[in-house]
Amino acid sequence: MESKFISFIRKRSIPIFFIVFVILSSLALIYSNKVENEQMKNDNAIVSVNKEEKILDEEKISTNLNNINKNNEVEKEQLKTSQSNLESNINVNEKEKTKTLSVKNDQNNKKITKTKKNEEGITKRNILKQDNNIKANIINEKPTDTINKLHNGLKKLHEQNFDNYILMKDLINKTYNIEKMISMIIGSKWKSINKNKQEEISLVFGEYVVRNYIKRFKKIINVSFENLGSKELKRNFFLVQTKLKIIDDDDVKIDYLLSKKGKTWKIFDVLLAGSVSEIATKKSEFSSFISNENIDELINALKRQNTKLKNKD
Repeated sequence: MESKFISFIRKRSIPIFFIVFVILSSLALIYSNKVENEQMKNDNAIVSVNKEEKILDEEKISTNLNNINKNNEVEKEQLKTSQSNLESNINVNEKEKTKTLSVKNDQNNKKITKTKKNEEGITKRNILKQDNNIKANIINEKPTDTINKLHNGLKKLHEQNFDNYILMKDLINKTYNIEKMISMIIGSKWKSINKNKQEEISLVFGEYVVRNYIKRFKKIINVSFENLGSKELKRNFFLVQTKLKIIDDDDVKIDYLLSKKGKTWKIFDVLLAGSVSEIATKKSEFSSFISNENIDELINALKRQNTKLKNKD
């Protein structure tokens, strides 16, 4: 018996090849769907695996990041500890250096202080020695020492043409008792003159003596002195005899009268040619200004004379 299906085909006159095509197409479609389903399953499995791998990778990355952060924290802590230790060491070293420097400074200061004290002690001893020597020299100073000081100073200043008035004034102040001279010239009226006027006229007369020395000795070509001798007139009063040597002219005999002022010998009168007293000469010259009680006239007269002598220098 033929099957119903074949009978049907025959009744409908359907070609066999068409039927085969339909069957094959159906089978191909079924196979294709099955393959697609398998492929989808495989793709889904791959996607699922990739997701799992991605999740694992992310977890690994996260773990690594955490580990890196932990390492960084550890390193930071270690760095902080190292810095702290370093700072501590630096501070300790600085403190030790400061302490050492302080000790050295203290030692140096002690040495300097000790050295200064030693130097001060030596200086004080030297000053005391010098003072003692000066005192000894003053005590042992002779009237002739004062005269030699005057003559040597005059020779030295003569070489400089007496250009330095201050040095000449200093020389006269060291060798002359100007106040005693002017008081002897004025005489008994000296005590009635007040102290300020006494000081003023002493200064003016001192300048007068200085400028007269400059005037007289500038004219001499070569200054040379010779000491002839000395003798004590009475206690604290001496006469020193000298001679001024002048080239191409007669020598001039100059005697000095000295008295002791404190512990030094000072000139208070000069005897030219062995007899002419400078005090007596000036007493005569100033008599017209001394006759009355007003000493200002003599002061003004001496000032005028000093101006004239200064202009001639």
